[in-house]
Amino acid sequence: MYLFVLFILCALAFLWYFFFQKLPSLRFKRYFDLRASLLWPEEQQADQLVRGSLLLELTQSFADGKGFLIESVRFSRKELHLRNFDKLYLDAANEGQQLSVAIYIARKYLSAIRNKELTVELTGYIVHKENKKSAAVARYSLRLDEQALPVAEDFA
Repeated sequence: MYLFVLFILCALAFLWYFFFQKLPSLRFKRYFDLRASLLWPEEQQADQLVRGSLLLELTQSFADGKGFLIESVRFSRKELHLRNFDKLYLDAANEGQQLSVAIYIARKYLSAIRNKELTVELTGYIVHKENKKSAAVARYSLRLDEQALPVAEDFA
């Protein structure tokens, strides 16, 4: 009896993972090819925060998707924060479209996240030609190396 209950719990956990984690990610990859990168301006204010942006570039769109409505952006590193974020809409007809999200990080954390992996998760909906919505998730891994982060001493 215990093995049967354990089997049912494992099956439910697998189904939850597949339908709410894996399927939305596969759905996004079927409709869009999006590139994410971090940008930091050369000129920074002389305060405790370093400001930059997360650049999202639509490189290609497939199938019958009209667009992608981004409702939330999350980072795997707690040191990076979003500034003002409402919602973003990527139009599938405009390949090469670029959108940016304002981010910031405390200057003291720059050395702590250098040479680490950052996962960016975009959660939202794919809008189809018939104006139907399908949940989708896009995940990107970025390496926070010397090119991806500003040097803390440059802004002192």
